[in-house]
Amino acid sequence: MANSQPTLIGILDFNPMQPPDRLQYAKKISELLPQEMQCEKIFFRDATDLEKYSALILTGSKMSAEDYQTAKDKKEELKGDFIPVDDLVVQLRRYKGPILGICFGAQLLAYALGGRIGSVPEFEMGFLDHQLTEDGRKDSVLGHLDDKFYGFQIHNNIVLELPKSSKSGPGNSVKESKILAMRNNFIHAYSTEMADGTMRYGVQPHPEMTTERNIYFFPKLKLMQGDITEEQYKEATKIPADSNFRFNEVIKRFAETCR
Repeated sequence: MANSQPTLIGILDFNPMQPPDRLQYAKKISELLPQEMQCEKIFFRDATDLEKYSALILTGSKMSAEDYQTAKDKKEELKGDFIPVDDLVVQLRRYKGPILGICFGAQLLAYALGGRIGSVPEFEMGFLDHQLTEDGRKDSVLGHLDDKFYGFQIHNNIVLELPKSSKSGPGNSVKESKILAMRNNFIHAYSTEMADGTMRYGVQPHPEMTTERNIYFFPKLKLMQGDITEEQYKEATKIPADSNFRFNEVIKRFAETCR
């Protein structure tokens, strides 16, 4: 069971297109944690006991949270990687410690707590601007950002509805959810406070890719796979003059609130 003073963060890597011993998403996240903080990287297919971790960080993924939600809505038989994903949703509902979800992780977390997932009109990729809300300005994890901040995006799924307050249901119940940042009228960061006072955070942009080194990671991969043109690559890696990389501090600030 998670302690009130976390000492070990579990980084749950949902990237199915990698050898389980590499976990490169989790590695990039771990590099942004405070140096004194311990972490363990977990491949999602191998995750069996989340309760031994003091806090969790959920990575992005090529999987679609909306497709998983649709299969659940239709009561279809789950196949492939949606089987371990479904088991993790059950574990996330019962989990007692703080959680930070990134991209797919943010969407899956919102769904696990009673939110809903949808899609943006057009696929988004690049170093894009977002707007803090009033709640975001006051927040301990995102409040250090400028009202207009930049973060690297690569997605088409999005959180459409936040988890609502509930006094019933499995595991720890939801007390309150807040929108912390928006982009094009869509939720791009949120917080959910649970009945026991622990916090859940979801961010659509990737803090671990919002660095001078990692901002090229996804576009370069897409270019090498032939999914985008050279011109699209240049657009996706364009760094606006008014931008900075402070969004990557979200990982450190989340960890610091978990002490």
